[in-house]
Amino acid sequence: MGAVYTAFADLDALILAVNARTLDALEAELDAAALPEGSPAERIVALAMVYLGYAAGHRARWTALFEHRMAGGQAAPDWYLARQAGLFRHVEAPLAALRPKLDAEDRVSMARTVFSAVHGMVALGLDQKLGPMPEAVLRRNLQVLVEALATGLRTRD
Repeated sequence: MGAVYTAFADLDALILAVNARTLDALEAELDAAALPEGSPAERIVALAMVYLGYAAGHRARWTALFEHRMAGGQAAPDWYLARQAGLFRHVEAPLAALRPKLDAEDRVSMARTVFSAVHGMVALGLDQKLGPMPEAVLRRNLQVLVEALATGLRTRD
């Protein structure tokens, strides 16, 4: 184990490096699935389905993104936070179409909120914390949720 610390300062640095590779892989899948055409709701639904697919297909890596806590309550470094923010930018583009009057700061915040709703459904659904939920049912429910969010967001301005 000591050899690992010649490349990484501590366990947090090692975990962040692994998680950064996971973020890069997830972002590549989101990039590949981006729908330049289609309604904003369709684009967000497509992103949610890719997110679910990634989480289901790479459970250990996906779970590690959200379970790690920095030692001593330290904040993650800026380079890592920038990698995380890459996920949210995928949601920001369709949000800009849904809510063109949102300023950049509010759009970033809303993208995180939409991401959180999708993530919560995926996490609880895959872990079956609320009872058995086959992936097909989770997909259908996730689509309903995202479409409802998009409809609500569209009617706000």
